[in-house]
Amino acid sequence: SESTMQCANVKPRWSHASARARHGVRKGRKEDERKLWHRKWLGALRRKAAGRVGATDGRSELPTLVLYEVFVRNHSEEGTFEMVRKDLERIHSMGVDVLWLMPHYPIGKEERKGSLGSPYSIMDYKACEGSLGTLQDFERLANKVHELGMRLMIDIVFNHTSRDSAFVKEHPEWYKRDIFDRPTSPWDDVADFNYEEPAQWDALIDVLKFWVSKGVDGFRCDVASMVPLGFWQKAREEVDKEGNMIWLAESVDSTFLSALRRANQTALCDAELMQVFDLTYDYDLWNLWCAVVAGTEPVHRFLEMLQFQEVYLPAKAVKLRFVENHDQTRIMARAQSKHQAVAWTAFAAFNKGAFLIHAGQEEGMQKATELFEKDPIPWSSRPYQGFLSKLASLKKMKEVTDGELVLISGAPVLVAAWIAPPVHEPSPSGRLQLPKPGGGLLGLFNVGVCDEVPESPDIPLEDGNYHNIIADPQAEDMNTLQVTSGKISVPIRTAVVLHFEGDLTSATPLYSNLLDFQAARSVF
Repeated sequence: SESTMQCANVKPRWSHASARARHGVRKGRKEDERKLWHRKWLGALRRKAAGRVGATDGRSELPTLVLYEVFVRNHSEEGTFEMVRKDLERIHSMGVDVLWLMPHYPIGKEERKGSLGSPYSIMDYKACEGSLGTLQDFERLANKVHELGMRLMIDIVFNHTSRDSAFVKEHPEWYKRDIFDRPTSPWDDVADFNYEEPAQWDALIDVLKFWVSKGVDGFRCDVASMVPLGFWQKAREEVDKEGNMIWLAESVDSTFLSALRRANQTALCDAELMQVFDLTYDYDLWNLWCAVVAGTEPVHRFLEMLQFQEVYLPAKAVKLRFVENHDQTRIMARAQSKHQAVAWTAFAAFNKGAFLIHAGQEEGMQKATELFEKDPIPWSSRPYQGFLSKLASLKKMKEVTDGELVLISGAPVLVAAWIAPPVHEPSPSGRLQLPKPGGGLLGLFNVGVCDEVPESPDIPLEDGNYHNIIADPQAEDMNTLQVTSGKISVPIRTAVVLHFEGDLTSATPLYSNLLDFQAARSVF
């Protein structure tokens, strides 16, 4: 009837039940979309990782390197090349690839700092400081380094010399001058080069070739940001003819870089240096990281900037990650607790890039390196040596060498993972090779300021038992960890790295409203 037809066209009245039903459909769709996005994200990571497997560019080992920094004068009571040579087998056993010697040259006496002077105030680039040993002793050390399968890197200081260097007397035109026509520098005990004379470039390149002939395999270039890029380009072109060198630049922090540019001085940023150098310091984020360790900035902000490094640096850029060096406070003194110090050290090794161990970290030292006086490392039981060795071994795991790093969250603990490339298995018919998730490593780092142990974060792993790769053998409860309903049964006091098969179950990459350009477009 007509009335029946009219009733059929009437929309049903709104009800809580119908709203819940519609909401459930939308929620289900969103959940399906989230799962689909998660699978696509993991797939993209694995494809990116797979693209690097078997790379043969000759430099693919750079992100896996472990460097060990030594100040010969203070590495032992004797302070000699010979005592470093005797310690090489221990250093090598930690998984070290490159031994880096701080400056070993004769030290200037004019305006000398302290009683022994700064090793960065150099009188003669082609000689050794007498108290350390002879040139023959240096070569014996180099030979032992090579016998153990390691490489030797030395400090190169080409921004300045000591004020009583022979170059100052023989070639005064090579130096910057003050208003009184005297050699000048921001540092009292040195004089800065001006890089205006081609002969100076040739002389310094000859220094590099000299040390290559003595067994050196690489150069750590002091304040490389303050030396013209053209010089570094020419130096590398010439010196690499002598062998396959490793070039590490001490790039400078953003505050110093800005000050240099305001003063119209040479000031190369990391992206510029990476046109020449294999590795650069991690100083572009150093000030922010120090603030995070102190608790004045959130961990999330540091992770945001780590993501930003992936954008503003060249695609194959390699950073040197560290928590301390001879210019910086020891991590055990900087951190708010030993737990925090250990966690940040573990993340530095887990992070993408080469890893630096500063001699004395094995002892958990708090005292900073003394550059101007005799102050030997008080070697004892080395309680952290085993831990550092395990961190070094991470750099050689296939999940790291072939995988892709993803940052997941910064609280309540820092969570990151290495996603390995897929493995391929034959199909049932044997005609196809089917991709299968290659597993990976999940890192959990309690880097918070508070010494309290936080609750377990959400763990994106299937229920089961997982091996903790960096566990202390004496801490039996941390060797194998159980995941139940996305939680770990044992509190994370410092750091754990879990090996997993298959895929992460629910992780999504770190979200940043500062760097997420899709979000930015919706706002603007």
